[in-house]
Amino acid sequence: METPGGRPLPVEPYPTVRVVTGPAEVEGLEGARLSEWFGELLPHFARETLRCGGEVALAPREGATEGVGLFSPGEQVTSLFSRSVAVAAALRGRHPDASAFADFPLAPGAERYLVLSAEPTGLRPDRPLAFPVRPAGARDEPAILSLIRTVHGRVDERWFDPSRPPAERCFVVELDGELAGAGCTTLVGSTGRLHSLSVHPRFRRLGIGTDLVRARLWFLFAAGARRVYSEIAERNAPSRAIAARVGLRPVGALFRHDPMIAPSPRTA
Repeated sequence: METPGGRPLPVEPYPTVRVVTGPAEVEGLEGARLSEWFGELLPHFARETLRCGGEVALAPREGATEGVGLFSPGEQVTSLFSRSVAVAAALRGRHPDASAFADFPLAPGAERYLVLSAEPTGLRPDRPLAFPVRPAGARDEPAILSLIRTVHGRVDERWFDPSRPPAERCFVVELDGELAGAGCTTLVGSTGRLHSLSVHPRFRRLGIGTDLVRARLWFLFAAGARRVYSEIAERNAPSRAIAARVGLRPVGALFRHDPMIAPSPRTA
């Protein structure tokens, strides 16, 4: 559009991103329809981000929320929830030096993660666990953090503070007095999520990962979940094989984006 004099009209930047200041501002996000899979979990994700010192940014428009960005400074990761590429890109731009997850590729080279799901009726027939899986206690937390760092790299210790909500649970396997594997769950309403599966390299290919996935699914469905989700990098063939064995099936995809790197200035 142009003015009568032929000059372009100024375009107001969209969306206007607002940073929330407290957990009360994130209630009701599950009704915003920003995620096909994690909508019921979104207020919990946002509260946990705030509890751990992160940032929650909203993209409001005409009384509705069109996007949410959750930034974890400890892990340098932003999770973007929006149905709009423009909104997701604007939220990502708040922390260009962080990795970002979104429902669609925002730039070339984004890594594809499969979203997998299971329902109680879709599980493979139960079989006894080969290893003793037990709920983690406070004394396990240092070893869990060490294991996650060994397997995945950076982790924010605040996710495992004693004040974490009952929606979050972890389960572990010990062998010969050593923490061999761990995996966590989230349960909000009827939606569960498996996350942070870690098996020490010395104990792989024994079936510990499979037992941890199966035990956590049993726990979530017994606790009232009607559907459970998990995300696995498409290139992670071992984890995909475990998921297939226990009855998790692909239902969609997420995309991980590397930090945005500004081009270097030209030199003479």
